[in-house]
Amino acid sequence: MATGGNMKVLAIQEAGALDGYIVRARVDGLIRYFSVTFEAASKFPAGWNKNGGSGPLIPVSAYPPDLKCIHLRRPDHRDNINPEDETDYPIAEPLMGHKLTGIGNPKGLPEFDYDSLIQLQKVPSPGFENRLTTDRLCRVQPKTSAPSGGGPLLMKLAEFPAIDTWPIPIPDDLVARAKARWKKMKAQLLSIESDRDPAHIERIIGHEIKMHHEVAAALSETGLVPKFHGVVTELGRGVAGFLSEFIAGSKSFDDLFKAAAARKDMKWAPSEAEGEAFRYALRRLHRAGFVHNDVHPGNFLLRSDGWAVIIDFEEAERLEPGAVLEGKKVHPRVSDDISCLEEFLNWNTSAYLRRLEG
Repeated sequence: MATGGNMKVLAIQEAGALDGYIVRARVDGLIRYFSVTFEAASKFPAGWNKNGGSGPLIPVSAYPPDLKCIHLRRPDHRDNINPEDETDYPIAEPLMGHKLTGIGNPKGLPEFDYDSLIQLQKVPSPGFENRLTTDRLCRVQPKTSAPSGGGPLLMKLAEFPAIDTWPIPIPDDLVARAKARWKKMKAQLLSIESDRDPAHIERIIGHEIKMHHEVAAALSETGLVPKFHGVVTELGRGVAGFLSEFIAGSKSFDDLFKAAAARKDMKWAPSEAEGEAFRYALRRLHRAGFVHNDVHPGNFLLRSDGWAVIIDFEEAERLEPGAVLEGKKVHPRVSDDISCLEEFLNWNTSAYLRRLEG
């Protein structure tokens, strides 16, 4: 296959257990995903993974055409080739070869094209600070007019090709190494086969945007959740993410625990006032008719004024009418949210670090 065209790397995710990277790039104006082994990447031009969307265009021809990579593809790829042959494809093949998933604009929300946003600061995902250089979470500023309300914005792309959701054919030897090297990968790797349907990916994107929008519509005026400003679109795929309020000066409890560990304060723990702030925020979420379903220290922010902010509603769900929120027969998912919150509010730094290790 011809290797003409220009590429700009937008984001790179190190998939360490798979001995390679997953890359998001723009090739001749279209967004493409591909994956590549560490060995192959070592032969790429210097600085290939440092552009972050701000560097110069790189000719695809600059990538040696004989390099082999782990081929990222969809199940409806043109000839549905045998997964056992996935490592036999040169770098140009996955760059040019597969169709991306996107969704339509739910509810006619305001649209912001990816290229109309200036990326100011990438925001690392909790626990992945050393593995990701990604635009999935990024503080941005529109090049032209800002959304009503002004202030910093956070762009969240609802799809970066995560190991547990993308249909990546994985050879048996890589699965074996992944299980041996990273226990947490086991369940994710075993779930891949059931997630190969492209419609599954579309449901993930649509649900994430829908829930962030609905929760913000119900609670953003309280200041307990970020305001929702609109959806992010990309050429060739439709809606790929959304814009929300960036809570300047806030820190997640992940940040606070890690700061305590850095200063070797192993007894640091959330204060009583901080605990009450988060209990209040979670009660308001439940009373608005939602369960969070992913309560952990990275999803609770402490603002500079002491108020709590809940983020990340991609796992959230609406409660059925009449769900019991308090008393002896609390709805089981409400009870799970509360239990998870109480668990991390009772940690100290040592307990937090033990959880990370386990």
